[in-house]
Amino acid sequence: MVVATRDEPPLPFADESFDLITSRHPITVWWTEIARLLRPGGTYFAQHPGPATVSELLTRDRTPAATMVPA
Repeated sequence: MVVATRDEPPLPFADESFDLITSRHPITVWWTEIARLLRPGGTYFAQHPGPATVSELLTRDRTPAATMVPA
């Protein structure tokens, strides 16, 4: 596993270096870089958290009644 943090591309890795890339709060400036780094057939997983704070996410009501989506 490699963890890279940087404000702007490029990252210091060769083309097609990864089978899996994940990111949190991805922005458009990274899409070309992600495509460059993924091997053919690789997977990109982006996490887009909601507007809640970390504290709210940790204390959120997760009971079935609270998590059901109305039909």
